[in-house]
Amino acid sequence: MAKVRNPLSSEDARGKFGPVIVFSGWRAIKTVRTKVTPTNPRSVRQLAVRGILAGLSASWSAISSAEAAAWRAFAAARQKTNVFGSFFASGFNAYQELNFFVVDNGDTANDAPPTAAFKGNLSGYTAVSGSSSGEIDLAWTDPATAAASDIVDVWATPAMPNELRQAQESDFRHVEYLAGNATTRTLGSLTPSAWYWVKVRFIQEDGRAGVFQLAQAKALA
Repeated sequence: MAKVRNPLSSEDARGKFGPVIVFSGWRAIKTVRTKVTPTNPRSVRQLAVRGILAGLSASWSAISSAEAAAWRAFAAARQKTNVFGSFFASGFNAYQELNFFVVDNGDTANDAPPTAAFKGNLSGYTAVSGSSSGEIDLAWTDPATAAASDIVDVWATPAMPNELRQAQESDFRHVEYLAGNATTRTLGSLTPSAWYWVKVRFIQEDGRAGVFQLAQAKALA
């Protein structure tokens, strides 16, 4: 963003100039930037996610004041961290975060926040070439008390040309949810001899998610 004086030989300029330039102001500072046209991705998955979040926004307004207060207390006890540092989410954000996985897995959103202890993360995760062309075999160990009503969440990258290609967060796409007591999965219909990054995590029935376990493997030629 460039700062300008007397833009367009005027005292002020706002809005578009032609198809690629936008003039604006911030705290009396005149600025100019390239015009960016926002995108509106509408893949099947993206539309499904939007629908779930819209439904949860509506259902939040239908829970009782006591339930809403319980969600706020739950959120206040869960310190979170992102690139900007530590923070606490709102009760509404916690309600949406946990119930997204619940609804996305085909179950009904929970009106009240969880109270049971978290069961733990997956461990011993491995990804190796499968037994047939275009396959990768995954294996892991579940938390000791994992049940079928819990979830194993599987994500993978598109095919990569070699094992040196590192995966970025934006490369991953959701593959599927498995029953929470599953310990193996074979990914098929992959590009033979191509490399993939695959990550898995445990999600408790109440929507609390563990950390991802990450591995790289080559689909069988």
